[in-house]
Amino acid sequence: MNILITSEPFWPEGSGGSLATYLITKLLAQDRDFSITVVTGTENPVKVDNVKYIVDPMFRASSKAELLLRLINPVLRHRYEELIRGFDILYIPSYSSCDYPLIPIAKKLGKKVVVHLHDYQPFTYNSVILVDQRNNILTDIGYEARYEVYEHNSVKRAILGSMMTPFSNEKIIHALLRVFS
Repeated sequence: MNILITSEPFWPEGSGGSLATYLITKLLAQDRDFSITVVTGTENPVKVDNVKYIVDPMFRASSKAELLLRLINPVLRHRYEELIRGFDILYIPSYSSCDYPLIPIAKKLGKKVVVHLHDYQPFTYNSVILVDQRNNILTDIGYEARYEVYEHNSVKRAILGSMMTPFSNEKIIHALLRVFS
């Protein structure tokens, strides 16, 4: 069985999510029935025996918005469609949410898709859900803007990230996936 893992960062870059993906990759690679390829933006990923690596600069971007826009590009979508065609399973760690546009491509080709959730990021941009939080689009945008300013000290990221917040809404994600599939 051929497995394609797409991971923006791959260990040693990233944090707990990329470590978990590395450990899962290492475990799967022990089974000779699996042929595994990892596509990553990490220039020097920790190598796992029996795993092929494709380092794609497309996965190195300054923001999630930039990565998402790259994967919407028809030329890149076609390139990844050709790549996915050779695999049985597409594995996407949830911290690589910008890989989500690959899901409809894989489904169109009849491939199985595994999304490994590491946090709440598919539901909220900064992966935080507070107790008794009642979200609406305006509070989500506000939380995102504050998060980017505090975390990255960047008003530019706050503005761009806030504009991407509506894309974190599950209904909007499904609508976008239908449009781009």
